[in-house]
Amino acid sequence: MSAMASGRPVGEIIEDLGYGPSQFITAALVGTLWLMFGAVTTALSTAKNTLTSTWGISGAQVGTLSSMKSFGGLLGIIIGGPLSDYVGRKPPVVLSLVLTSICCVLAGLSENYWSLLCVMFVTGICVYIAEPAGVALMMETPPKDRKIVSQGFAFNMWSVGTLYVCMLLCLDDPQMTNVDWQFIMFLVAVPAVVFFLASGLFLQESPVWLATRDVQAAKRNLEWMMFWNSSEKVDVEVVNESSSSTTRVSFSEALLGKNLFTTFAICWGFVVYNMASTGGNYAFPSLLSDVSTTSPVATLAAGALLEVPGNMLAIWMTAFPRRIVFVLYLCGMGSCLATLALATTFGVYGTAGLTNMFDCCYYFNKLFMQFGGTVLHVYVCELYAAEFRGRAFAFASAVGKVSGILAPTLFELMHATAFLWTIVVISIVNLILFLYLPETMPFRDDTVLTQEEWQKEAAAKPLSDQ
Repeated sequence: MSAMASGRPVGEIIEDLGYGPSQFITAALVGTLWLMFGAVTTALSTAKNTLTSTWGISGAQVGTLSSMKSFGGLLGIIIGGPLSDYVGRKPPVVLSLVLTSICCVLAGLSENYWSLLCVMFVTGICVYIAEPAGVALMMETPPKDRKIVSQGFAFNMWSVGTLYVCMLLCLDDPQMTNVDWQFIMFLVAVPAVVFFLASGLFLQESPVWLATRDVQAAKRNLEWMMFWNSSEKVDVEVVNESSSSTTRVSFSEALLGKNLFTTFAICWGFVVYNMASTGGNYAFPSLLSDVSTTSPVATLAAGALLEVPGNMLAIWMTAFPRRIVFVLYLCGMGSCLATLALATTFGVYGTAGLTNMFDCCYYFNKLFMQFGGTVLHVYVCELYAAEFRGRAFAFASAVGKVSGILAPTLFELMHATAFLWTIVVISIVNLILFLYLPETMPFRDDTVLTQEEWQKEAAAKPLSDQ
């Protein structure tokens, strides 16, 4: 009998290899994507006052810069999903880092609004083209019960990127009234170059993806994992896992067939998450300089630090049913935003009482949003098979990215109160939809089920009936 015939599924081998340094290396290298996400987003959002004063542009035009970056991100995700399924998980990650470093330099060299607008569009494409690949890679290298550990660690790198920019702001302008944003963009490009080189040299391709195409390459990657995890006794002979049309549903059927409601609910979840995260990341730096009595940079840094326990909370919450986690996330985030919306509605915006309330709600909103977003990303990947996991994530994320495109401009066109209430309302709708989502605990790896099979195997029903 040949080695291939006597091989095992790659998922089973990964379970035996356990969680160790190999997964940590992968999470650290892929996490540099989120570090760059956080650094670029924070650098742009803190430049509002400088841009309006030096270039004479309106707040709405500054908001359009962030919206254009999100629009580029939408195209990047649409491109990156199929790219990650066809060429692998590693190439988009390496490509994104080198292109992002170039875009940061070009942004720093921009001399007018229109040139910066074009650069922000391209930056969005370059930054987000690797997100589907990165999320898929985080789901395909660890054992089942440690998948969210890698995801949480990678998402923590967003905080590192934000803190990096906060450090630069402390050296430049702690009050964020006249930020030298162009020089900061130059400095943001530096870690991207370093991470590009490190990823090109040390990042390994997903063995799950390779197992559907080249079992020998998958075996070599598993041997690398075996070496780093000190699991020499594990048999890493891989069986070919290329799927047949008789055992798998098609990509379009999995998303838009009988699972249409599930797909719609997930997409709505990404709409809410992007509206809250992108809108919040843009709005809060501006509001902090107007409301908070402490240094805006210090408050931004504290909020970034709170994202770390948010991800740690997500790791701990992985033992709970996903729908329960989503309820806690949406109720917590919605309560924080509703509190601020009520305060501004009744005319106490800008008073001393609201200042402390604003800081408190800002901190807790970051906490809830971070752990909810982490679990949401993991949940989407749990639903779809490896051969089109990148495309499935890209589809849901791209739909949600539309709200990220609109959020900065909406904030500038709407009063802060109306913007906050908008997020609260769509969060309530999101909560209702998520009560009817199929449960993925326990996790069935690399399996695509119809809605009826989900209902039967996971006994999915509204939480109100349990």
